[in-house]
Amino acid sequence: MRIAVLGGSFDPIHAGHLQMAKEVLKRKLADQVWFMPARQNPLKERKIEDFSVRCKMIKRAISAYRKMKLCTLENELPAPSYTISTVKELKKRYPQHEFLWIIGEDQAKQLDLWKDIDELKRMIHFIAFERKGSHSDDEDLIWIHGFDHPASSTKVRQGQFEYLPKSVLHVILEEGLYFDQVLKHHVSEYRYEHSLAVAEVAVHLAKFHHVDEKKAYVAAMMHDVCKEMDKETMEKWMNICFPELLMMPEPVWHGWLAYEKLKRMGIYDKDILSAVYHHVLGDSRKTLDKIIYVADKANYRRTHDVSEEIRTAERDLSEAIKLIQKNYQKRKAARSE
Repeated sequence: MRIAVLGGSFDPIHAGHLQMAKEVLKRKLADQVWFMPARQNPLKERKIEDFSVRCKMIKRAISAYRKMKLCTLENELPAPSYTISTVKELKKRYPQHEFLWIIGEDQAKQLDLWKDIDELKRMIHFIAFERKGSHSDDEDLIWIHGFDHPASSTKVRQGQFEYLPKSVLHVILEEGLYFDQVLKHHVSEYRYEHSLAVAEVAVHLAKFHHVDEKKAYVAAMMHDVCKEMDKETMEKWMNICFPELLMMPEPVWHGWLAYEKLKRMGIYDKDILSAVYHHVLGDSRKTLDKIIYVADKANYRRTHDVSEEIRTAERDLSEAIKLIQKNYQKRKAARSE
């Protein structure tokens, strides 16, 4: 068979990757497309997610396509992962197949940086995707012109989850992936550090109360994602999404807006959404909602001692909420004296 290999970090795999594979198959340039996640990318310095987790996302993404396969060969080869080594091993293991290598336009422009590229070009053909409006004239490559998919793994890691197959988004929620990067893209360093502290306490309390720790982590990381929105944007969102709540004080809006933002990102987990929605007022009876409220108010980033509140929360979340609110009123009264 003719096998087209689509290599990359797949951190994470997204709709653009799937569209490239479909295009190659539709044009009958190959009989199958093999997705080959890199153990590490020699041209990237950024730390990528664990290999097994990336494979899990790929498996979920391609499960409905019988001509798309996962190939984990690069995890068996010495690091760093150079394509020339991978191709030699592929030809050794599968001498009955002819191999092609799928690349994007950016990779095509970097081919001169690839190890032993001249030898590599003699061993395989490259299928290169050219963006709409661009022009490339490297005759050594098989060009697919006018490919214009907006997805990128970078955009996904910044929170544009709409570019993900739902099956991949489920893995991201199951594993708690990328939410630190999403948050960094939306808030200041101060707010990011606060959310990390909230997540630490939330996961700690989730263990005590037998609540899903990954859900606690995601809710805690994202509870303040809209905290630093400017007032004009907040009012616009509130008018559209929660007009009935506009009379509430502005400092509590961000909880409801975070709830809406998560839904627009494609996150519909009821437990996570509820915890984010209720984290400001602490007006819910659900266990995870209470955990996020307590973790927000009692974490190591607070300037006052919160050890009593956390110890109480380990035993009884409702009592901890009463204690937090009582101590808040005491500090407020002391400041006004």
